Amino acid sequence: MPEEFRVLSDENLHELAGPATPGVTRRIAFESDGYWFGCAEIAPHLMSGWHHHDRNVTVGYVLEGAFHLEHGPGGREHADVKAGEYFLMPPWVIHREGTATDEPCRVIFTRIGGGPPVVPVDGPEPD
Repeated sequence: MPEEFRVLSDENLHELAGPATPGVTRRIAFESDGYWFGCAEIAPHLMSGWHHHDRNVTVGYVLEGAFHLEHGPGGREHADVKAGEYFLMPPWVIHREGTATDEPCRVIFTRIGGGPPVVPVDGPEPD
């Protein structure tokens, strides 16, 4: 059965179940088999644990603050995505994210592909 047209306000979103990072609130607007759409609010000076998003492509847009991403061999590659900028994280890429400033960060993003939205791992791929 096709999904129905829906409109949600911020108050209607619910928190993502499963692995969580203290200081990071992930909230879901819409989800179904193969996609997930929502937002994250990240406290200042906070980094998540290392993780990947299974077979999901993650596409995001930073609403406020600066979103800091670390990835690559040994976690040495990084990117700072500022308010008004977009990013794309391919499937299976081990990374962690957070903020490196005194300001909180708000990001909206979608995951497309399926599988768990967050898969915690011990760390990045070795050097």
